[in-house]
Amino acid sequence: VVVDDGQRCTFSPERRRFLPHIPRLPLLGKGRVRPVMRFVWNGWNSEHVARHRISQALAEQVAQVAELEKKEGVRFAGVGTVNGIRYRIVLMAGMVTDEVYVVTCYHLRRGSGSGKLRDT
Repeated sequence: VVVDDGQRCTFSPERRRFLPHIPRLPLLGKGRVRPVMRFVWNGWNSEHVARHRISQALAEQVAQVAELEKKEGVRFAGVGTVNGIRYRIVLMAGMVTDEVYVVTCYHLRRGSGSGKLRDT
């Protein structure tokens, strides 16, 4: 999956049936942005991180929060770097199964965001 030119991940028709429509989210009160990439996550590991070029630190942050809160089914947002570009990364728990997450990356506008994971 190429993530540095704005391409979207594509899912098989079987899997796409189970993926909900994820609306565009307001980016910290500064307008709306389109997601630039989206993929299904079922546990961080080195292969997955390398394949999607997600920074290891962000992967560990998201994994820790997901482990603590995955039963809640709430949405998390974090700021991370992908290929040197900062993105707002949204993790939605329990969308496919209890153990699988839909991860959506949004362009992060300059000057917004603190870099900390937070509930949205």
